[in-house]
Amino acid sequence: YNNWAIDYNQGGYLNNTTGVFTAPVAGLYQINLNVRNAGNAAYSQLICYKNGSVVQICIEYAGSSTMNHTGGGTVAKLSAGDTLMIKVAAGTITFDGNDFWSVAYIG
Repeated sequence: YNNWAIDYNQGGYLNNTTGVFTAPVAGLYQINLNVRNAGNAAYSQLICYKNGSVVQICIEYAGSSTMNHTGGGTVAKLSAGDTLMIKVAAGTITFDGNDFWSVAYIG
């Protein structure tokens, strides 16, 4: 499964086509990831990047891992106009009905 469904996009700051979130105001943002390792045969890695290069959070699966779903979260300090994007950096990571990524302004 590889679903991309947006449940909430208040203000339209997540671009549904590119998957890039753009911070509307400066402050602290909570980032959450919950994903599925689609193939247990290889090393897999999912990274959330700030402004295309600064790693904010990384989720990794070892080769032949028996773990299917996992998640993580962090708080990032963003300036207005900073962007966040998730990328599969290695292996195969998918989103199914149990998985998500979210960004929330917390102050």
